[in-house]
Formats: sequence, structure tokens, C-alpha cells
Amino acid sequence: MTETALALTDVHTHIGRFHILQGVTFAVRAGGVTALLGRNGAGKTTTLRTIMGLWKASSGAVTFQDRPITAFRTAEIARCGVGYVPENTGIFGQLTVRENMILAARSGRMDRARLARVFGYFPPLEQFWNSSAGHLSGGQKQMLSIARAIIEPRKILLVDEPTKGVAPAIIDAIMEAFRDCNREGTTILLVEQNYDVALALAQDVVLMDDGSVRFAGAMEAFRSDPKLGENALGFAAARGPQRPAAPGWRAERT
Repeated sequence: MTETALALTDVHTHIGRFHILQGVTFAVRAGGVTALLGRNGAGKTTTLRTIMGLWKASSGAVTFQDRPITAFRTAEIARCGVGYVPENTGIFGQLTVRENMILAARSGRMDRARLARVFGYFPPLEQFWNSSAGHLSGGQKQMLSIARAIIEPRKILLVDEPTKGVAPAIIDAIMEAFRDCNREGTTILLVEQNYDVALALAQDVVLMDDGSVRFAGAMEAFRSDPKLGENALGFAAARGPQRPAAPGWRAERT
């Protein structure tokens, strides 16, 4: 049997009077990369935020490594080894790059070898180490957001649209960082706007539409059924989206 790292069972999430997640059920395979796909407003970001405890599930269960975490606070979930890269970067603009990284290290001390790896992926972070994070470019802020999530080994990373609006060279660095984390054993649940990136990184797919799961399984099975992409994403999954090379296919914000 394949070990499950994370599982959602009949999860419902309300935001105010809006019923966003409507019985979401899927499992994330331990040690793999799972892409969470869907149109704008399908509920992908809400799913990640619910897992992270930022929005509380109205009902249903979220389990991480067979441990129920539905009622946990966000800080408790993070202490379980869950890293989170939010869509809006989530950095502290008034602090320096260095201070942002120190806060992300749970012990308050960063491993030098691991920091060197991070600088290898994202050289501008070393260049602007003592500069205010608020003065970074959009792409550099995204680098910092990812660097904060990977400065310590995590059991799982929840990543929300990491390549949105960034240059192709930065996309390559982001993909390299995630591949290396995955090779060292980190499970990744990835919401991605760029289908080509999702296709290159993920072995499994969860497809959402209108707050519900329409498909959950292997990437190859998803690609072999063109109706899945046509009905839920607007293109044939077997051949991928018809889009310009840059800035990438736009998938969704919530």
C-alpha cells in the first residue's frame, strides 16, 4: 500500500455566508508531488488555507500522518512539520531578508549548509540579505517566501501558485528547489497556475471544480482522459493548454 501523508475527508468550509468547499475528499501520497488544479474560484486556495488552519473547516476531517489536525491552530500545524507558501508571499515587508529567514527557522538558527543551498537557488536573497524585504521586486519576494518555507526540512509543503507573475529564469530556480526538497523526502501539495510546471513536477493530480473534487489520481490517468481538462480547465489535458510561452497559463485565485 502507498503511504498517505495528508488526507481530507468530506471537508466543508464556509467563509461568511458562502459555502466554498463542499465535501472535499482526497489523499496526498507521502513522498510525492500532487498538483491541485482547477478553474478560477474552484476552491484550491481555500483548500490549502483550510489544511493550514487559517480558515476552519465547518465539518469533515483533515489528517496529517494519520493524526487529526482539523481543530489545530495554524502554529500547531506548522510545528507538525507543515510548510506553507501562500499566494500573496506572506513575508514581513518591514523586516530585512535576514530577519524574515530567522523568523521562519523554528529554532531561530539557520543551518549554514541549508542556507547556502537556498542562496544557490535564489542568489538575490544573499545580495539583499540585510535589505528591507518590502523593497524587493515581486519575483524576489516570491523567492523569499519559498526560501522561508524550505529553510528547514519540512514533512510536507503546501504551495500556492509559486510561479505566478515571475520570470522564466525564476521559474526554473523554483522548480529546482522543489525537486530537491522532494528528493530529500518532502511531500508537496502544489496549486499551480502554469500547467507545464504542474506537469513537470507532479505525479498525482487532484482536480477541483465549484468547491468539489472531480478527479483524484495519477497524472498519467488525468492526461489520458481529455474530457477532464476540457470540462474543468478549458483545454485537453493530453496536449496541455494552448497559451503563449509566457507568462504562463492562469489557473485560479481562490
